[in-house]
Amino acid sequence: MKIYKLEDFDRGYFIGNFPKAIFKTNAFEVSLKKHLKTDKHELHYHKFVTEFILVVRGMMRVNGQVINEGHIFVLEPYMINEIEYLDECELVVVKSPSLPNDRVPI
Repeated sequence: MKIYKLEDFDRGYFIGNFPKAIFKTNAFEVSLKKHLKTDKHELHYHKFVTEFILVVRGMMRVNGQVINEGHIFVLEPYMINEIEYLDECELVVVKSPSLPNDRVPI
């Protein structure tokens, strides 16, 4: 058995097309993200990537809609990502395919 520390991975991504990933694949990415209420995201979209996001803890506003703990939401390619953290949040993020440079700022 191998044991890893989350802080050893690029932005929490432990599976995907990343240098430090435990399992390297172009098919998908998996990460555990932790965000403070004060964290900010620039408006952006992805050309090819679909994001599947589980809110494990906290509450956030995504594209004007409040998303609570236990909810899963999906962001499709070309959908603008406008994100505001209303609490400290923990998220499990799965993206498919694994294209780390697919983010397009607006």
